[in-house]
Amino acid sequence: MEAYEQAIRLAPNNASAYLNQGDVLNSLKRYKEALAAYKQAIHLDSASALAYNNQGFALSNLKRYKEALAAYKQAIRLDPALAIAHYNEGVALERLKRDEEALAAYDRAIGLDPHLAFAYQGKGNALGELAHYEEALAAYDQAIHLDPNYAVAYYSKGNLLMLLERLKEAQQAYEEARRLGYKGNLPLMLRVRSYLHRQ
Repeated sequence: MEAYEQAIRLAPNNASAYLNQGDVLNSLKRYKEALAAYKQAIHLDSASALAYNNQGFALSNLKRYKEALAAYKQAIRLDPALAIAHYNEGVALERLKRDEEALAAYDRAIGLDPHLAFAYQGKGNALGELAHYEEALAAYDQAIHLDPNYAVAYYSKGNLLMLLERLKEAQQAYEEARRLGYKGNLPLMLRVRSYLHRQ
């Protein structure tokens, strides 16, 4: 962090220094400070798609999803090939309960970079919300295929399998998520295990 502050002192008009500072602050979960750094980066370089994308990420972490969506859309206007901005747009749309639009955004991200495991996981979430369950499972499976250590994809798959009352498969997915370090809703996983043991 000190290195970025020093870089800013030495070159206060360097947008990249503010962008990097924002990234470090984001990783430290200091989202308001990150947002200020990204705003300064954008002030210095209004053509930086990455600065708008990362500003959107900070806004999303502050649960300001409409503003985040606007930032992602600006990032996409500046660089339509920035796959991560399309993915993040999908996440913001999902948070705003605009699942069909989220699905389209995830598909755009995948079209730009078919190796984005998290875009398939997001796609699975949107498809699940739209009650396209088999397609959602296929999306989770693709996410897992691309990243076999993607604990969240296993957990999401487990949730959907639970919904479909495919309990043994759900248990397997949850156990894999847990083995990979997922610390989410473990009580749900334990309820599945308990229920299966009673059968």
